[in-house]
Formats: sequence, structure tokens, C-alpha cells
Amino acid sequence: TERYSQGNEVDQDIMELTDNVTLPFGTHTVTLGTQNEFYKARNLYAQSSYGVWYFDSIDSLNNGQAWRYIVGVPAVGDGSVNFRTSTLAAYAQDQWMATPNFTLTYGIRADLPTFANKPPTNASVLTEYNRDTHNIPSGNIQWSPRVGFNWNITGNEVNQLRGGIGSFVGHPAYVWMSNAFQNSGLSGVPLLTCTNIAPVFNSANVQTPPTQCSNGLTASAGSEIDLLQSNLRMPQTLRGSLGYDRDLGHDLIGTVEGLYTKALYSPFYYNLALAGPQGTDAHGRVMYGPRPFAPVLSGTRSTVIDVANQNKDHFYNLTAKLTRRFVDNWEGTLAYTYSRGWDVQSFTSSTAYSQYRYGRVWAGDQMDQTATRSAFEQRNRIVAQGSYSFPSHTTVSLIYTGGSGIPYTFVYNSDLNGDGFSANDPIYVPTDATDPAQIQFDGTPAQQATQAAEFNQFINQNKCLRDQRGQIMGRNTCTAPWNNQVNVSVRQSLRTMNLQNVSLQLDIINFANLLNNRWGQQTTTYGQVSLLTYKNLTGGTDLTAGATPVFHYSPTPTFSYDNLASNYQMQLSLRYSF
Repeated sequence: TERYSQGNEVDQDIMELTDNVTLPFGTHTVTLGTQNEFYKARNLYAQSSYGVWYFDSIDSLNNGQAWRYIVGVPAVGDGSVNFRTSTLAAYAQDQWMATPNFTLTYGIRADLPTFANKPPTNASVLTEYNRDTHNIPSGNIQWSPRVGFNWNITGNEVNQLRGGIGSFVGHPAYVWMSNAFQNSGLSGVPLLTCTNIAPVFNSANVQTPPTQCSNGLTASAGSEIDLLQSNLRMPQTLRGSLGYDRDLGHDLIGTVEGLYTKALYSPFYYNLALAGPQGTDAHGRVMYGPRPFAPVLSGTRSTVIDVANQNKDHFYNLTAKLTRRFVDNWEGTLAYTYSRGWDVQSFTSSTAYSQYRYGRVWAGDQMDQTATRSAFEQRNRIVAQGSYSFPSHTTVSLIYTGGSGIPYTFVYNSDLNGDGFSANDPIYVPTDATDPAQIQFDGTPAQQATQAAEFNQFINQNKCLRDQRGQIMGRNTCTAPWNNQVNVSVRQSLRTMNLQNVSLQLDIINFANLLNNRWGQQTTTYGQVSLLTYKNLTGGTDLTAGATPVFHYSPTPTFSYDNLASNYQMQLSLRYSF
């Protein structure tokens, strides 16, 4: 099985107490409230507990010589961690009808997340990095003021202007916080990584996975450590919106709206174990070691992931929409949204290791907090919906969604900046792949020439690569192809009696694929697309001192259509309401 599911269990108990009181005072309506959540979790994340072995060739596999070995070793018992938290919130709001046509709503909310227990102190981490694994953010109050308005401009509900601005705190990301309990080195399932010091691969070691590297390094001494700064704030954003609605007549309503979001507190992951930049390679890439998987460390550990806050993320959305009210048995909506988004890191995982590794494809200093194109940006999106009701009480709905594909970056299938993490280093795009001074390939001279020609052709066919010849490609500068999807829904209302209602509904997702199996295909790809496989070095062993990497290029598909979304799905449901 894949390494992340070899031991994965979560038990949660959640209790919430919420109470609101609303008091009218003339033109004011005041709401006072409290929302309190008490959370208890048992989390077992025993990834790689069966042992994970990496080989760079079939010969290495036959000889039992792995170049990397990873194993999860429970610190106590089965390695599950238990923690208890509470999130206490209080808020006050006033809805003021200043005039019959103008309403102002304003208020403030306070959130107080706390932990009832904390991870143990790891003395070796405290000594080496002056950081106490016991210190996690608890009791840091966050304030969220907000104000919004709604203005019936002409007083006849033909022109409406609405908007607001405020601060918003999301639900505490406890799965991210739990990494500090999971990877303190003394609790959870410490993850031991042996690079170039892997134990021998044989039947005995497969049956009973070794818990130390070939040089004697143990999980307690060399495992990943996950830290949280004690002043860390939960994700919080400043968001402002402004919208205008106009009744255009003929049962049509036009809307234009803008939305802007700015991070106030967003997580920032970095590896405290790295000693810092060691120079640059020939193309300007910041190096953390002389060659792949040879990081220069500030202590004995290779992975000490720390989390701080940054505030550089920002997004905006502009939407135009036309809506037809339900008249003459039909209604419809057509909307277009243009979006741009920039962030420092895009988070898609539950573990600190993956957040750091995949959160940002980067060729610069790991501490640089420059915001670049977000992996979550969908630059263009169209949504069209229409419904028609027949006299037979049958309603047919059609929904079309179309949008830009996800942003992505071409990366090396290795660790070109020497920080010990693979598959997150953007490629250098040569001006001419046939020039050995630009890039070198492995194999015989004929094989090298073939790879160079094929790589040149691939670059010329891909605009985002072609436009970046002679430089390290930027983060998320490529975009997957546009996707289209059509869904159809048919609802039949059955005979009713008194207030009893029964309806039968058929939903067809990706209707085009039902008509033709070549239609409705949804393009998918990873945010990091491996393009070049690192093989070895020539001209030395240090990329900061003139050594040159040697690669293998083999044309592989960038996009995949082998996914659930590319297939039609059907759902039949019966609904009874009373």
C-alpha cells in the first residue's frame, strides 16, 4: 500500500454551546452571542510503519541496496496522540436601519483557541535549536471587527448597492496543529529517514522493518520535528466586497461585484534544520547543500519544520451576472468571474512535511516571503444555469460550468537545491537544449542527441516554457487546459395530499460523457509536474563550484483524463417532505 495509509485513525468528540440574544431598540437591532466548542481527539498517523524503500535502478533493487529508507516508529504504545482543545468566542452586532432605504450592520467578534494539554519537551531539540517542543500557541485572542451596508439607492428596489469590510478567523486548523503532538520526537510516530545510509533490503528486514539507519541513527535522535511558534495566530483574513444590482426590466437583474481578500495571519512553513544558503548554482538557484540530498545542517537533524505567520497573500475576484426571475415557467442565470490570486505557499496537505515540501515550488531563499501566483487561482470561470417547469410538474435543469485549469510548474524529479526535499525545485529552461553548456543528458551520444531534440520540441510546444527560455521557471506560471462540464437534473413532483410532498429526481453529472465517451473529459494534473530526472554530476561534486547535473528526459503526458470527473455519474433520489 502507499506509505501514508499504513496506520491512520482519527477519533473525535465535539461539543458546541451557542446562545444568541437579539434586542430591538428603535431602528437598531442588537445581537449578543457566544459560541463555544470543546474538542477532544485521538489521532493515529503511523505513516511508513511497514518501511518504505527507494531504489535508483533495478540492479540496486536486485542487490538490496536502497538509497533511501523511511520508517515510522511509534514513540509510546501504538503512537496515537491525544489532545483536548476549546475555542471560546463572543460577539456583538448592531443592525441599524438608518433610513427606510439604508441599513448599516457592524459588530465585532473575539475568538480564543486554547489547548488543555501540550506535547512533551524534547531536551535534544531545546539544546540544539533553542526551541521547546512543549510551547505551542494557546490562549492567543483574535479580534474580528466588521461592517456592512445595503443601500436601496432609488427607493424602488431597482438599484441596490451593497458591500462590507471585515476581519474573519476560520475554524482552528487542528489537523495542522496536531503535527506538533505527532512529531515532537517523544510522542506520536517519529519518522526516521535514512538517505544514503539505508539498511540492507532483504526478506528479514521487510518482515521486520528496521528502526534505525545503517549507521545506527535512531528515530528518537533523527526523526522529523514539527514546531509551532507560541505567538502563532490562526489563519485570519481581511475581506472587502462591493456589489451593485440593477433591475433591468423584463424580469432580468444585472449584478457586478468585486471581492478582495488579504491575509492578516497565514501560516509560513520553513525548515529550521538548514544552516542557510550555501551559494548558488550556475543558473542562480539558491543552494542549501553542494548537491542533491546533501543539505548543510545547523544540528544533527535534517527536518525541523517550524511554523510562523506571514501576511503577503492576497486575492481578488470580479464577477458579472445576469439573472432571470422565475416567470413563464422558467428561470436562468449566467455569470462570469475573473480572479487573480497570490500567496507565499499553497497548502493542500495535513502534515507539516508535505506543507513545506509541496506548498511552494521555489528556487530562492526558503525564508523569502514573496507572494507569487497561487495554486488555487482559477483565472476565468463561467457558470450558466437554466430551469424549465412543464405543466406535468416536471422540472428540467441544466447547469454548465467552465473554467481555467489549475496552475502548475515543471520540476526536477530530485533535489536540485540540496535541501533534502525532492520534487519541489523548478526546472531551468535552456535557451537551446542541444547546447551542453545549457543542459546535459545521460546515455550514449546518440541517446543524448535524441533527448535534446525531444526536449527542445516539448519546450517549443508549451508557451509557458517557451516564454521562459534562459531562466529558472517561475512558480505556477503554467496553466492546465480549460475544463467544461454539463449537468442535467430532472425532478418530477408526484401527487400530494394536504401538506405531504413527494418528488423523484434524476441527476446526471457530466452529461456530455453519457452521450459520447470522448466528451466531457476533465483535465487533471499535479501542481508539480516532474519533467527531468536527475542522474548524476559531472565536472565535480559541488553545484556551487562548477559541477554540472546530468538529466534524463523521457516524454511523458503532462495531463491526465483518467479521473472520476471525466466519467458521467447518475443519482436517483426520492424526497418526501411534510
